[in-house]
Amino acid sequence: MAAKPRIALIGYFAPDIIAEITQRVPPGFEFDAVRDGSREELMRVVKDADYFIGFGEWKIGADVLAAAPRLKFIQKWGIGVDKYDQDALRAAGIPLAITTAANAVAVAEHALTLMLAACRHVVVLDRTTRAGRFLKTELRMTSFELYRKTIGIIGLGNIGKRVAKRVLAFEPQRVLYHDIVRQEQAERELGVQFAARDELLREADIITLHVPLDASTRKMIGAREFGLMKKTAILINTCRGGVVDEDALHDALRDQRILGAGIDVFEREPTMADNPLFALDNIVVTPHAAGATFENLGNVAQHCFDNIVRFAAGKPLPAADIIVPPRAAAGGRT
Repeated sequence: MAAKPRIALIGYFAPDIIAEITQRVPPGFEFDAVRDGSREELMRVVKDADYFIGFGEWKIGADVLAAAPRLKFIQKWGIGVDKYDQDALRAAGIPLAITTAANAVAVAEHALTLMLAACRHVVVLDRTTRAGRFLKTELRMTSFELYRKTIGIIGLGNIGKRVAKRVLAFEPQRVLYHDIVRQEQAERELGVQFAARDELLREADIITLHVPLDASTRKMIGAREFGLMKKTAILINTCRGGVVDEDALHDALRDQRILGAGIDVFEREPTMADNPLFALDNIVVTPHAAGATFENLGNVAQHCFDNIVRFAAGKPLPAADIIVPPRAAAGGRT
């Protein structure tokens, strides 16, 4: 009897998460997962994989592909593909797909969480209250409501649109957006207003980033951009750390050129405890956890497995998911 095709999960997950994902493995497939988070374990797991689901801890290039001679298809857990060498994938005939919109709700909610936490100094108040200090009025002059504020969204994709919908409940004065293309349907349906990027940076009280990391967006928010922002502005980043120049962010926060920030992603991940940002009180940080909800675990896992089953059966993938398409005739590596 022919061996079952094997799916490998190559991002490190806690054991209980792996157990939950394993329950969703489609019939007719074997399943293996990285167990200790090391690159050595990654290379062991990919060796016998026909398909793998990549989470994003490691760069996937020619060396990994060479170690996976049976590999036919890569399914990205999530939407960020900055760690995937797409030229190497094309050369090897390995298609790459993402899980479009699967984590959009979770990330949009997290962006709102960071907005509120930064506006109201939630982390500082939690820490000082636990220490027996009741700062009832000391932070009032730098604590703000979302009501009647101008919200700026850079990147009005699946996540950005959901942020816009949710922030409208706070009755903002305006919701501005900037994207590479103007989205007139979203303007009509959501009431958002297009703005040039520099205009948005000058006008917005809260700026939230929802763009992919590529050559055009790397360090798109740096010293110049912080200089355009209001002194009372708050920056939220739940997309990719490389979109923001971390040194410039640190200086802007330290020198109070902006009021605060809520950051879920870092230029280097995992970031270390000595990151200079962590010495500042006017920033709220989380560990690239915006999509990490129980509901989203099921959504993304099912999306991944559904795409693998489609590909294995020779059926077309959702067009929005395809990053590196299958070779027209060969259907990938032969």
